[in-house]
Amino acid sequence: MDPYFASILIGGVRFFMSIVNTYMLKTFCRRTLIIGGSAGMAVCMFVSGLYTYWIKEGVTTLNWVPVVAILLYVVTSMVGLLSIPWTMTAELFPIEIRGVAHSIVYSSAYFIMFLSIQSYNSLIDAFSGVAGLQWFFGVTSLAGLVYAYILLPEAHGIKLADIQEYFLYNNVYIGGIKTKKSLQKQNKEQKEELMKNNV
Repeated sequence: MDPYFASILIGGVRFFMSIVNTYMLKTFCRRTLIIGGSAGMAVCMFVSGLYTYWIKEGVTTLNWVPVVAILLYVVTSMVGLLSIPWTMTAELFPIEIRGVAHSIVYSSAYFIMFLSIQSYNSLIDAFSGVAGLQWFFGVTSLAGLVYAYILLPEAHGIKLADIQEYFLYNNVYIGGIKTKKSLQKQNKEQKEELMKNNV
């Protein structure tokens, strides 16, 4: 495929998905979108890497499969990891530090993006070609999925005070959210159980 047409196609898909994403952010939970998007990104990169490797080795001539996989990668990235972290910075930081925290996060993110773009050719050499680099991106997407599943709290439709309370009682998200109310309820249930056993 012509590289210029591919760039236009990817830009068009990103534009369309940014419109769709506006609806999805209002409708679905942040964690669900990030976990689903990360899983989709990983699958697309593994498939694209596999077919890129097969094309290079002469096993197949299905040149359209990596293109479709990369377009689907763009779709799934717009659903999760590419858009939601920017939204969550406004939801997770307390008002007192939100402006400074935004600046630090945005600056760090753009610096990391700059480094990743500049290191593209070096990464291709390090991973023995484009297929290896795509598999690396697939593994990175899986790492994002694991991180979101273990550590990322839900912020959709939840007040900032509740998120702050979440961090008082939790370090990880697995096992459910422990809040002051849920701990009080748990203590009350334990006391009632002890009283029944004593009777």
